[in-house]
Amino acid sequence: MLYSISGGINSLSIQAVSLASIAEPTPPAARSWAEAAPKADVILSDGNNLVMASKVEHAAYSFDPQTWSHHSVLPLYVNPLQITFSPINNVFYAGYAQGAIYAFPRNNPGKPNWFSATPYSPQGLATAGEYVFAADPSGAWAAHFTFAPTGNLVSNPEWNRLSRQYEWDPVTRRMYFFRDFTSPNDLHWEQIDGDGTIVADGESPYHGEVVAKTPIRVAPDGSRVVIGSGQVFDSPGLNIAGNLATTVADIAWLNGDTYAISDRISVAI
Repeated sequence: MLYSISGGINSLSIQAVSLASIAEPTPPAARSWAEAAPKADVILSDGNNLVMASKVEHAAYSFDPQTWSHHSVLPLYVNPLQITFSPINNVFYAGYAQGAIYAFPRNNPGKPNWFSATPYSPQGLATAGEYVFAADPSGAWAAHFTFAPTGNLVSNPEWNRLSRQYEWDPVTRRMYFFRDFTSPNDLHWEQIDGDGTIVADGESPYHGEVVAKTPIRVAPDGSRVVIGSGQVFDSPGLNIAGNLATTVADIAWLNGDTYAISDRISVAI
C-alpha cells in the first residue's frame, strides 16, 4: 500500500493508494532495426531465432534466420543499464539507475511489468534458466542476487565480485564471471541450484595467469570455457586446457567444432 501525504503543516491529509491501481507507464515508441543504427548490446538466442537488444534504441529485436528479417520491435524504457533475456520465460529484463528491474514480455509488447530491484544500480544482469541473476556494489565488496520468475528474492550472497559479463551454463548450472576491479583478475563461478539458490562458488587455481578479456563462452556440453583472450579452461577445476593463440571477439560451437572470430581472422578449431 502507498500513502499520499498532502496539505499544510496544520492540515495534513493522508490517503491510502493501492499499488494495484497504478498502471505501469507505456515505454516510448522505438525505431525499427532498419531505421536505427544496427548495433546490438546484447545478442542471445531463444533456441530458434536470435534476439537482440540495444540500450541506445531502448528496444529489443528478434531476428528470423529463415526469412533473414527482423520481427516487430519490443520497446523498453529509456536508458537501460543492463539487459538480458530468458528463453524459458520469453521475457526481456532490463535494469535501471537506482536498482529498478523491469520485465518486458516478448509476447506482449508495450506492456512491461515491475519485476524487482537491487539496493544500488545493477552492474550485472543475466538469466539462469527461469531465474534472474543480478549484481550490484551493495554489501561487503559486492552482492549477487537471484530472483524467482515472480520477482521474489531467492538468494543474496555478499563478499562477491562485479564483472563485465555473467555467463550461464545450463549443463553444470554455473554462472561464470570475472573479478573486475581486483588485481590480479581471475575467472570465477557460482553454482545455482534448481530452486534458484546460489549454493557453491569457486575460481581458477591461478594468480595472475588469467587474461580476463570478454567474452566468456561455454561449450554446449559444459566441458570447456573459452574467454576473449583465447585461453581455454576445463570446466571442473578451471585449469587451463589450451590457448587459441589469438584474442577473439566471439566463440561458438557447431557439430562438435569450435569456431572463433578475431579482428584478424576467423578460424575453425
